[in-house]
Amino acid sequence: MNRDINIAEALKRIQKVRENRFYHLDLSRLGLKEIPEDISDLNYLMELDLSYNAFSSMPEMVAKMKNLRVLDLSDNQIMDINFIYGENYSFQELNISNNYLYHIPESIEYLSSDTEIIFDNNPFLNAIPNSIQNSSLIKIQNYLELTKYKEKNEKLYETKLIFVGRGEVGKTTLMKVLIDKKLSIIQGKEEVTHGINISHMYRKIFFPAKKPHFDGDIGDLELIYSKEIYDTLNVSDSWWDEDFEELINSRKDYIPDYYPIDHELEYLSYEEKVELISDIEFSKDSYFVEKRVKVNMWDFGGQEIYYSTHQFFLTKRSIYIFVWEPRKDDNETDFEYWLNTIKLLGQNSPILVVMNKADIRHVSIDEKTYENLFNIRGFFQVSCITKKGLDKLNTKIEETIANLNHLGEIIPQKWMLIRNRLNNYQRDFINYTDFISICKEYDNEISKSQIELLSEYLHDVGDIIHFKSDIVLKNIIIINPKWATKAVYSLIDAIPIQENNGIFHYNDLDIFLPTTSYPFETHIQLLQLMEKFSICFKVVGGHDLYIIPELLKSEIPHSINLSEYKKNETLNFRIKFKFMPKGLMSRLICNLYYLLTSESYWRNGVVLNYESSKALIINNAIYKTLEISCIGFQKRDLLSIIRNELTKIFMEFNISESIDFYEEIPCICDYCQNQTNPYYFKNATLKNYIQKGKNTIECHESSNTVSIHNLLSIYRTTKPEERLIYQLLKAISRLQGLSQNIMNDEDSRNKYIANQLSQQGIIAKDQAKWGVSGVGKRQGELDIIVEDNEGSVISFFEGMNATYLDKNNLNNHIIKSINKYDANGLQEKYFGIYYTGKDFLNFTLKYLQYLKDFNQEGIEFKDVFDNSDQLVAHTEIKVFNTYYFKSGKKITLSHMLINMQ
Repeated sequence: MNRDINIAEALKRIQKVRENRFYHLDLSRLGLKEIPEDISDLNYLMELDLSYNAFSSMPEMVAKMKNLRVLDLSDNQIMDINFIYGENYSFQELNISNNYLYHIPESIEYLSSDTEIIFDNNPFLNAIPNSIQNSSLIKIQNYLELTKYKEKNEKLYETKLIFVGRGEVGKTTLMKVLIDKKLSIIQGKEEVTHGINISHMYRKIFFPAKKPHFDGDIGDLELIYSKEIYDTLNVSDSWWDEDFEELINSRKDYIPDYYPIDHELEYLSYEEKVELISDIEFSKDSYFVEKRVKVNMWDFGGQEIYYSTHQFFLTKRSIYIFVWEPRKDDNETDFEYWLNTIKLLGQNSPILVVMNKADIRHVSIDEKTYENLFNIRGFFQVSCITKKGLDKLNTKIEETIANLNHLGEIIPQKWMLIRNRLNNYQRDFINYTDFISICKEYDNEISKSQIELLSEYLHDVGDIIHFKSDIVLKNIIIINPKWATKAVYSLIDAIPIQENNGIFHYNDLDIFLPTTSYPFETHIQLLQLMEKFSICFKVVGGHDLYIIPELLKSEIPHSINLSEYKKNETLNFRIKFKFMPKGLMSRLICNLYYLLTSESYWRNGVVLNYESSKALIINNAIYKTLEISCIGFQKRDLLSIIRNELTKIFMEFNISESIDFYEEIPCICDYCQNQTNPYYFKNATLKNYIQKGKNTIECHESSNTVSIHNLLSIYRTTKPEERLIYQLLKAISRLQGLSQNIMNDEDSRNKYIANQLSQQGIIAKDQAKWGVSGVGKRQGELDIIVEDNEGSVISFFEGMNATYLDKNNLNNHIIKSINKYDANGLQEKYFGIYYTGKDFLNFTLKYLQYLKDFNQEGIEFKDVFDNSDQLVAHTEIKVFNTYYFKSGKKITLSHMLINMQ
């Protein structure tokens, strides 16, 4: 690369920006070591790209450019960054990834806390646990500060061994004999696990003698072992004597291939030991260090219905032992189900496949094929009765543990003390205040940010369950995971709930959950946890009504007319899976619950309603397909909403198109349009044709030529601006379910709704100043305003409590909302009534008539209608739409009545 040419190109680009006053300057990929011209005077510049150059530090002139919003310094050789103290920078994004930063630049603190900083692949991350690397720079700085003194740190040697497989294949028994090989097993007396059984064992594991397991300290040389010690140290034959042979023979508890080098060290001087450390090539894995590893063993119940709770604990920091029995798993579908489940939720964790009860029956399987598809480290045939194959399995477990990259993570000593305290706590859960108190017992100066970081770390490694960003769950820290799963199992296994097809009431939870173990205040938190993991959902308009989709009826409800979705104008779309993830339909129903109407869902399907359109979704487990049929004026928008939600679910499942599934589109040729089962094209194939410049494709059924452009244009993804009312309904429904747990004043209720809207990605601000006050002299205070990305107000929500129809009070609020708060006439606004009286139905009828008669201060509602049936599945929430004209513009004011009793 010619340096002079690149400098000339840089000057040319700078000059072009000056002449045209462009807001973006691209100086990337020019191999620059410095910027050839001072650009600090480009005050109009908002984006500067300096990536893929050779800067060793951030150019000083860049630090003077306070109007920059985006600065890309990635892929350089930068070792330090210096911003100017006191400057009011405008950064929204700073990319410093792929550089030589061995520490976090102190001047980063001079930037706004809202600045998004991308810092991947820098040396300062090497010593940080993977679970913390996704945290903010401030929290990473806290971690580095906590671990800078070696004597105040510990290394974590603890991992998880998770046993999965169908019920009654011997998972519990295998776990027991791995702990105690001498344990006597009687055939037919094995217990069935319901829920989770947790045990632990300790193993001596030999790790490669390199960081993080060995730091090269002379004092630790005596801990080193070798497989080839004699050749490496050039020991003469005369050195092998009876004393050394006796020493080796005395170490029968070690794997025979490993030999300690401490016997030779006593003959070496200090200088020779230093030379030994420098001479040994640790990177060749010829030397090893012994560590005592705690192995936490989790035995999951194999019943399929329990799958939904397994996601609490299936993590990537684990080894999975998939246990199968030839008599139980003759069906390849079952075999692949468990391997795929581990692949999806365990994120490529190592798998050991164990054929149990090998003394009874042996079946051969295509091991090579499965090894190519999954991260399988070995297949084993084991008998827990005769102990056949146990030694081989044990050796492989230890070898796999030695290769786990999270072992040896540096943890602050105080964290370990707090962690041990929690692990030994004789309680199932504590509140966040208790957690803070425990942290302060070990570190009185611990900061709020450090406490949050510790909470995140313990949650990530599976020690606790804590969702600090959830308004309901942030105050509970679950320290006994069995407590949470047992609660979920209690609801799933409850015969009354099963007989009621998964429907239950919040107020009935004390029937299924003993209050001695599950105090009343934890009920809503457990339900929120179940909602978070898409195990159940709160019915919109159902007050305290919840549904577990896994327990729904298998049959399609009689009220659903399937022929309605078989017309020519129907928009059909199909997803075909190589492996159909269990619980996919349940998760989809839970996530799109706000588009459901009464009796529009069953275990393997759902009908969704959006505006004037409907969608029928059917999960066909036999053909491994998800069939989607959309009808109505906004069918493309509805399909986009469904596809967007499925994309989120697929990301959670860690599956991707063309690898794990294919999106398929029906052919539109004349022949296929008249067929019940048209030919389906893979969406990926159509896109591939387009990329190669091909505009047509042949139908495999009719051989007709089809225009790819015409076909794809029908299914072009839209970006439907999902009306605010749907997000409000989600928030209001959850508020309704929390009516006994949130303070009943208007402010608390409005604040909760604002929080829920924010969690959905909406810019919502509660108690906001906007418009003018009722007396017209100063700004009024709205309950919630909603803004777009530019900060402009696009809607608002005004909420008030009511025990009866107080027309004067209502008149004041409505007129204030229309004339005072909304002088410009926003297109949509929302008025909420938190009803706390005793007769909600009668109140709603009177309120509807009140709206029809409304005529105050020049405002008359021209159209008033009940839109509840289109939006709400049950009767405890009502939505009335009213329209009026202002400055010649038709404006909507939606009234949302919520029964809080």
